[in-house]
Amino acid sequence: MMSTVATNLMTAREFAALDPRVASELIRGEVVEMPVPGVRHGVVTKNAVFLLEFWNRANQGRWLVGGEAGVITERDPDSVRGPDAFVISRQRVPGGLAVPGFLELPPEVCIEILSPNDVWKDVIAKVDEYLQAGVLEIWVIDPEERQIHVYQPAAAPRSLGKADELTSGVLDGFRSPASAFFHDIPDAG
Repeated sequence: MMSTVATNLMTAREFAALDPRVASELIRGEVVEMPVPGVRHGVVTKNAVFLLEFWNRANQGRWLVGGEAGVITERDPDSVRGPDAFVISRQRVPGGLAVPGFLELPPEVCIEILSPNDVWKDVIAKVDEYLQAGVLEIWVIDPEERQIHVYQPAAAPRSLGKADELTSGVLDGFRSPASAFFHDIPDAG
């Protein structure tokens, strides 16, 4: 006779009660620890947030959130992902974002900065999860290759090199040289 071991899946509420000093995400009820991504990741994240904040202050109407704040992407079992930054319209969250817990609405845009330990199949699975949750645009920024990959529902992905310009199909008027995301990151070699 074969026995099965029951796995207790964690909810987003239980996940929120865990030690916030341990970088992790909740994926279909299971906690997955995330390695600390390193300085290059931090510099590119800072650049992305700076560029978006500069645009956002001129355009108003949206919140820009950084620091891998949690976004609930699935329920039963729950998934809570931590994009490096996201953008959401203020009108969609009339009570404001200064509430404890995780965002329960899909942001319009999620930004993911690749870390040295990221595996592309896992990154694409995360992009698909964001799209299924209703995110309208995902930017995957690759510091190593100096590329930005843009994903939208029902559209072919776009890949931009540092000589290209990033424009958004969601953030009206946002445009930036892709190279600006890699400011302060020296070229190899």
